[in-house]
Amino acid sequence: MKKIAIFENDLFAIKKTFEAINILYFNKELEFDFFETSQRIGGLSNLNNYDVVIIDIELARTSEMDGFQILEKIKELNISTANIILLTGHNNVGEKLKDMNLEHIPIVRKTIDIKVLRDRIKQVLNP
Repeated sequence: MKKIAIFENDLFAIKKTFEAINILYFNKELEFDFFETSQRIGGLSNLNNYDVVIIDIELARTSEMDGFQILEKIKELNISTANIILLTGHNNVGEKLKDMNLEHIPIVRKTIDIKVLRDRIKQVLNP
């Protein structure tokens, strides 16, 4: 079973997409933990317990950090960024990642194409 942490503010819209991907492409071998806020994970060092980390740029208003701030904190804590996928509806995210020296992080744009998301998850799981 592969564990995936998902930071996303719109769980209702996204959960079914991930469930479908799990059934259609991963033989139900993925286990998802969803976090609407940065603090719900109980400390970003807990990300080491996940095979894949998917981060939306915009999180719930009650979140202490947005997606970019989570990425910054991950860098500060020397947590590997090799297993991260960014989820966003914004167009200028690539430039921001480049400015942060994180241009290697794959981006999945919203509205999510499930084949693109599947490919990014496979890319992270099987580098």
